[in-house]
Amino acid sequence: MREPVAIGFYPGGNETLQRTLQELFNTRVKRVDNVKAVIVPHAGYIYSGSVTAKTMLVAEKAIKSPVVIIGPNHTGLGYPVALSKQTWITPLGEIKTDTETIQKLCENFTIRVDETAHSREHSIEVELPFLQYLAKKRSIDLRIVPVCLQLVTYSTLEKIAETFASVCKKCFFVISSDFTHFGPMYGYEPKKGNPVEQIKFVKKMDKELITYICELKPQKFWDTIQENGCTVCGAVPITLMLLVMKKIRAKKGKLIEYKTSLEVSPSDSFVSYAGIIIQ
Repeated sequence: MREPVAIGFYPGGNETLQRTLQELFNTRVKRVDNVKAVIVPHAGYIYSGSVTAKTMLVAEKAIKSPVVIIGPNHTGLGYPVALSKQTWITPLGEIKTDTETIQKLCENFTIRVDETAHSREHSIEVELPFLQYLAKKRSIDLRIVPVCLQLVTYSTLEKIAETFASVCKKCFFVISSDFTHFGPMYGYEPKKGNPVEQIKFVKKMDKELITYICELKPQKFWDTIQENGCTVCGAVPITLMLLVMKKIRAKKGKLIEYKTSLEVSPSDSFVSYAGIIIQ
């Protein structure tokens, strides 16, 4: 069993978490049938929960089991491309992994099961209560394929994308990523001075990256990240997903919601969040 490590990002009690999710999902959206993947943030629910809920609600009809959840490895622990076979736990209950899919993925020797990589990583866990809430609502027997990625080369991503596209072509993908981390707290402050200009700078940069995502241009997205030192923590998972989506003939992406932490907590350091669907 993998015990929770991200309580604090979300409420630790079952009833409180249920109420929080009910409030976050209490928004009107137009649901879309043919969604293959979503990109959603993994910050504290107070900051980014509304972005995740709205994006998942748009994609609700398309969510099916197994769900491949790909998140960045913030801790640096474990193998670079790591799966988990453990049963995961949140305050809403247990979630089993899809061992058959995981076994097939591990036929690519670049991919392996390594629980150490997942042991203290929050990026996948933060998304699970949203999926549990919607799965219960729709009577889905939820199974997950957790994938934790460190920084690897583009060529490595191309190779493993072949495997994911072959094995997981009928899966639903959730990519866990915040966008730009800006300010002295994050060691990233290319735009000095006026806070208004700093926000404009971040939004302009994010807009470019989101455009490449929505146009399904993994190479352009990757190159822009590398050339500009962009602080999108899930850049590697996003790139892998884009490569997979190209191979399974997805057509386009669409931005559903965009916010920053400044809307909740004014500061000289902030993070931006984007909710995106891929069709």
